[in-house]
Amino acid sequence: MDPYITFDVFWRGMSAWLTLIGALVGAPCVAYVVVKVIAGWLRRKRAQ
Repeated sequence: MDPYITFDVFWRGMSAWLTLIGALVGAPCVAYVVVKVIAGWLRRKRAQ
């Protein structure tokens, strides 16, 4: 039982989970920011 190999597998699994969680959390945040920016741009365009 090599502890380094287990740690390597564990680390890969962790980074995969963190990427997945980051995508699930990040996607709505990015979408929200994009919608806000577009809404502000349209409002500015209409105001002119």
